Amino acid sequence: MKNIFTYGIFLFFLVGIGNNVKAATFTSRLSAITGVPTSTQITSSNNGLRIGAWTAKSTWYDPAIVDTTTVALPGVNDDVIISSGDSIYLNAVGYCKTLNVSGVICTNNALLNINGDLTVANTGIFSVIKQVYCKNTFNYGKIWASTKTNSNTTTTVALYAGYTCSGTTAAASTDSCTILNDGIIGWYRTPSIATTNTPKGSGLFVYYPNIAKAVNITHTPGVTSYVFTPVLIQPVNAGTQSQDLNLYINESVAVVGTGSSYPFTLHVNDAFPTTYKRTCTIAAGDTVFVAGIFHKNSAPSVIQGSMIYNIYGCLDMGSYRQTKNEFDIFTIAGNGNVIVNIGDGTQANAGTLVLGAVVNLNAASAGQIVFNPTQYSTVKFGYKAAPTITVTNNTFPTSFYNLIINNTGGVTLPSSLNINVNNALTLSLGNLTLGTTNLTAGSISGGSATSYVITNGTGTLTQTASASGTLFPIGTTTGYAPATITPASDNIISASVSATPTGTFSGYAVNMNEWTLTPQTATTATLALTPTTATNTTSPAIFSGITSGIYAASTSAVLSGNTYTAPGISLAALATPFATGGTSTATGLVSNSNSNLTIYGSNNSLVVRNANVGDVVTVYGLTGSKVASSVVNSDNTTMKLTPGTYVVKVGSATQKVIVQ
Repeated sequence: MKNIFTYGIFLFFLVGIGNNVKAATFTSRLSAITGVPTSTQITSSNNGLRIGAWTAKSTWYDPAIVDTTTVALPGVNDDVIISSGDSIYLNAVGYCKTLNVSGVICTNNALLNINGDLTVANTGIFSVIKQVYCKNTFNYGKIWASTKTNSNTTTTVALYAGYTCSGTTAAASTDSCTILNDGIIGWYRTPSIATTNTPKGSGLFVYYPNIAKAVNITHTPGVTSYVFTPVLIQPVNAGTQSQDLNLYINESVAVVGTGSSYPFTLHVNDAFPTTYKRTCTIAAGDTVFVAGIFHKNSAPSVIQGSMIYNIYGCLDMGSYRQTKNEFDIFTIAGNGNVIVNIGDGTQANAGTLVLGAVVNLNAASAGQIVFNPTQYSTVKFGYKAAPTITVTNNTFPTSFYNLIINNTGGVTLPSSLNINVNNALTLSLGNLTLGTTNLTAGSISGGSATSYVITNGTGTLTQTASASGTLFPIGTTTGYAPATITPASDNIISASVSATPTGTFSGYAVNMNEWTLTPQTATTATLALTPTTATNTTSPAIFSGITSGIYAASTSAVLSGNTYTAPGISLAALATPFATGGTSTATGLVSNSNSNLTIYGSNNSLVVRNANVGDVVTVYGLTGSKVASSVVNSDNTTMKLTPGTYVVKVGSATQKVIVQ
């Protein structure tokens, strides 16, 4: 359940602070002045903002002082209010205890230290050109660096949350801090989702102290119109205790411009001893969109400590389609593990991770990165193009609960793995290429000519084929060639398909594509095999098994479209090839090297004369089944046969023969 933050803002005098320093409330008094800027673009120049300066006494009044000409300037112990319609700029370093903005304020390259909370009302605009330090931030209006973009900003344009400023400089607080945003922090959410337009982006950095016990970034329940688009969210400097970063937000989008030096980065530069753990949690029901880099895009230059990411809601790095959408986890040897939990094993915190352009799991040593998709969780490849996947030290997960392929470029899995999708593999768009990786799925949904499993190596697709029939949506790099298997009873079967058949069958022409099926236990089944292209459709048949380059059996099939279906096919508990084809026109006597070869029938026998010694004589029935075979050891070979019509293959010659 999300935290609900309730707070009140009270304007009061504090007497006896420090050495009897009076605390005052300073309110801007410029409302009578016309021409206050209301546009969203507030430049770093003073044009339009010289209506009131923080350092000008005439800008402020103190209700406790009748003679306003003697009013002091706001200090570190004072509450400050910027009224609606008023505009203030900082031309020098400013200090206050709390700041409430209903009008406009621009830091104008001057630092602002707020000892307590910053509150921006729904009419307020805070244009950040320099650092702003505060304890908590409550934003209902706009906090942005409107003149900056991702590619030209610097770390000096930043909101530092979790800091106190009781003196002249900011100090990191050890307490928990909150950033509540019901308005805009960063910039407008552009470009629109799933586009590739180059946006202006956001030039605002958001930092928090490593030593804060917890950092909560949230919004008021029920508010959906907010935008949170900083360039990055990350801790500052080294810390000496564990810390929680809790994200209770449904939008956290940083849109990266072309060539940006500052992609969106979450939770980076963690200089922590290995004895301290940092936890980052995306709450259930919330989605954090990232158009940039998650975690780290290069080996860290500081000691990196133990870190845990809990994705109980959704981390979406695919929907805002920028080339910087990178899921990068790097570690340094001997400095703690990084654990990525997708869900916690419960339906309430199921967790979803949508991966983007790059997946880089770079562990300095085995076991340092734990990528953990738990029960009920979902991992989705949802970027527009094929992602680049790089893993070291066996960091890629070998077990998923739900896996979704939904990107036009497809996905190529890392090599030589045994990957289990325990619940459901969903093929929506794009192909999943196995190479040498074996993939087992609890169930498969989808599967089409635009989204299937490519078995282009030794890898196979395994699932339970049910007695009611199960689709194996497999194919090659050149096309979709699915198989539907209906065994006599439920059976676990591994399947793959290649582009080129390895066998022939006398009297038949074999289509391209050869399926290899390996059931866990021997069974009989109805097979429906669909070659990418079916060119041999007369007297359709399914062939199975291979002996000396010849398919061992042929079963007559029914052809519907490109699909060959035949029942009662035996599936041995070993890898067996299957192919499809149709009858070819009888060629009579064919011999490439022996024009004296003669093949004929006589007295319940087949006679072969003048064949080359060592040739194999193979006899097939018209159904394609092999009847007999013999090796030629003289110039006269005779084989007893039941009267009938046969197809005889001798060496490279094939001939139809009638035996009487």
